[in-house]
Amino acid sequence: MLDIDSQMQNLSSRLKMLIFSHSNEFNFTNIDFNKGDKVLVQGTISEDLFILIKGKVNIEVSHGSSSSHSLAILEAENILGEMSLFGGSEVSADVVVLSDKAEFIKLKGHELLSSIMFDTELASELLAIVSNRCQNTSKVNALLMDAICALHGKSNVSIDTSLEKLRNENEELFYIASMLEEIRTRCK
Repeated sequence: MLDIDSQMQNLSSRLKMLIFSHSNEFNFTNIDFNKGDKVLVQGTISEDLFILIKGKVNIEVSHGSSSSHSLAILEAENILGEMSLFGGSEVSADVVVLSDKAEFIKLKGHELLSSIMFDTELASELLAIVSNRCQNTSKVNALLMDAICALHGKSNVSIDTSLEKLRNENEELFYIASMLEEIRTRCK
């Protein structure tokens, strides 16, 4: 059996406690990936939940284009695969390892779902994580819409304020803000 306790030392204490309370129901699998490896692939089917123990990953999405866009960079203490587990099995984004090595614990989705049915605290903790990610996505969408509306002249928010807020979010949005700035310059 894996030494789950030492591997999960960085996971949030509440989620760690809840997962451990079901450890006899879960068949944990320890998986290591190297830099550039895809842990999850957009469009494929996955019903498992991954817990990132060590390392850093990039969440990338592409829709009909050859280029992908970074949605988030996650480090240890994060779960991955929750959207496909709870939302229909299709993976919505690539998860690509950024660090030299990344260590994960994989939980079988059906085992987790069975446990959630009888443990409202575990369900609530996972729901809180998913909800937080949805809130962050809504915030980014609002920032992008503000910037586009400001660029079009249809906003109470100045384009400079909108672009600054985007630049402060993450590296990918910094790049997007730069592209919007370039569009603004071209349209003058």
